[in-house]
Amino acid sequence: MLKGFAYTEDPEWRGLLTYINKATVITTATLTKDYLRQQSGDPIQGNLINRTLADIGIDSTKTNWIHFGEVNLTTDDVRKQFLTDLPELYRNGQQ
Repeated sequence: MLKGFAYTEDPEWRGLLTYINKATVITTATLTKDYLRQQSGDPIQGNLINRTLADIGIDSTKTNWIHFGEVNLTTDDVRKQFLTDLPELYRNGQQ
């Protein structure tokens, strides 16, 4: 988020990363995506994607969020499978 690289404030705030055509945010947590959205103030979609990334010029409508929730309640095999499946989830634009 380096000033002069990601954004400028002269004369007003303007994101400079408009050349990024597509972004994917990948998260894991003990919480589900629904819980994050409904009970935690939507920190990823609402704050990171729609606010922070948009402010630096990355179009939020072209940003995908892939989330693996309840990671603490599963097995190593399931976690490894998530990593194996990531390329396919990315290609399919999984929400």
